[in-house]
Amino acid sequence: MARINSKLAERYANHPALGGWHISNEYNAGSCYCPHCIKGFQEYLKRKYGTLENLNKSLWTPFWNHTFTEWEQIDGYDSYTLDGLLVDWDRYFSELQVDFMKNEVNAVRAYSQAPVTTNMMGFHASIDYWRIAEVCDFIADDCYPVWNDPTAIRQCAEGVTIRHDMHRAMKQKPFLMIESSPSAVNWTHLYRLKRPGIHKMEMMLALAHGADGMMYFQWRKGRGGIEKFHGAVVSHDFGADTRVFREVQEVGQLLEKLQPLAGSCNRADVAVLYDWDTNWAIQRSQGLTANRNYLDTVQQHYSALKRNHVEVDVIESSCDLSRYKVLVIPMLFMVHKNMGKRLEEFVRNGGTLVGTYWSGYVNEENLCYTGPCPGDGLSNVFGVRVEEYDGFSEKDRQAIIWKNNGKEYEVKHVAERFRAADTAEVMAVYANDFYAGEPAVVRNDFGKGQAWYLGARTDVDMLQEFYKPILQKAGAKRLLPDSVPAEIHASMRILDDQAWLFVFNLGEKQEQIQLPDGVWSNAESGQNVSPEDLILKPYDVKIFTGSLPA
Repeated sequence: MARINSKLAERYANHPALGGWHISNEYNAGSCYCPHCIKGFQEYLKRKYGTLENLNKSLWTPFWNHTFTEWEQIDGYDSYTLDGLLVDWDRYFSELQVDFMKNEVNAVRAYSQAPVTTNMMGFHASIDYWRIAEVCDFIADDCYPVWNDPTAIRQCAEGVTIRHDMHRAMKQKPFLMIESSPSAVNWTHLYRLKRPGIHKMEMMLALAHGADGMMYFQWRKGRGGIEKFHGAVVSHDFGADTRVFREVQEVGQLLEKLQPLAGSCNRADVAVLYDWDTNWAIQRSQGLTANRNYLDTVQQHYSALKRNHVEVDVIESSCDLSRYKVLVIPMLFMVHKNMGKRLEEFVRNGGTLVGTYWSGYVNEENLCYTGPCPGDGLSNVFGVRVEEYDGFSEKDRQAIIWKNNGKEYEVKHVAERFRAADTAEVMAVYANDFYAGEPAVVRNDFGKGQAWYLGARTDVDMLQEFYKPILQKAGAKRLLPDSVPAEIHASMRILDDQAWLFVFNLGEKQEQIQLPDGVWSNAESGQNVSPEDLILKPYDVKIFTGSLPA
């Protein structure tokens, strides 16, 4: 592979059209148990743990008589017993992919210093894309949302924008959507056409959330092979008069008008945290309920925040926390070394932290913390001490009741039983079963900030209401006035003192909006905002530009 890359780089390094290098395609790790990979895994563990004594202690190998006495005894076949070793196996194969990419980049660098990237795939579980991001000069992504359900447009759109907000946050600068489809894709169970307006909305969602370019796979449909019916700009008839071609043309014309926003970026003071390590640890651990749903839970909290019209970054544990006013860490099952101290410092200095059930259970080796749970000091920050958790089937019934207004919300899949510290205020209690009346949601003042703990999984409607006063008290910047309905989705890009506000109607009925204070114009027409500009039909998008107040 290095020889191929060297030949390509040598040939095209000085080509006047060269803008950068797309290294390989859709890296994703599988599992290989050949002698080379097993040996590599053993070397990885030697580097990490140093000695077998340290490895045996860290991975709890005496359990079921798994104590290792030689490095060569270790392989990746055990898919059940030593869950800490299995998480290391996931990390190892992720690291292999990163190392492979570095090898490719090094071959190119011998001839060219043009920027490099590769196409990520959102939250693909097998590889930690934050480590790939460290090799990239700019971030690129493939994005193929499936708009099959016309009643779930909002959920699909939010599933797209959470990816964009992570890719933007990786470098805190614009990214490139390097693959998308202007029409239906060929790999879903239902070959459903994009309805009129959906393609424009999809492209503008990417632009609104930080993309500086959107590209297609594919330009022209191939005549054969597995993707001959995959969507493309030009179909088999080569026509420029098709609906799809005209919609792509419309997006291109709009991008010309929006050229000045290139290089601008979104500014978020709210963040949601998603860790690949936590996902691996949750999936590898036995004893948790069947409906683990880590990504779905992160998505719910993200959606609830966006429905409150704030900008959101999607980050990982190693990111700078100090830039945010509100930090949400749903199901942060694995707490890395020093992360507890960093979260404590964040709250002590005035930040607002929101945590949930299944947080702070294990350390980096997937070993349970001893002492109060959540571990690594987070029990003091949240003002809770978790004792046990309860899992529910579809027929089980549990709910939480808010003490201030008596509203009741259904609990789904999991709930924790915990004690509230004397410093914590109980905001909601459980409604049913033997722990009825016990704390379900608490707020704890800590230093200059606040920490909230949700002991149960609910739906996004509850979370949307839950976050409204939290965001207000924390002073998080709203993109739209409070009166604008939650079906309206907004994002803002900023360059110096110039702003571009994107407003989408993700609901099924026409909505009228208000704009935030300031002087705004229609970015498409260049004219002052008219009353018609404030009316959005279903799946419509309006773009406004203006100067930010001093």
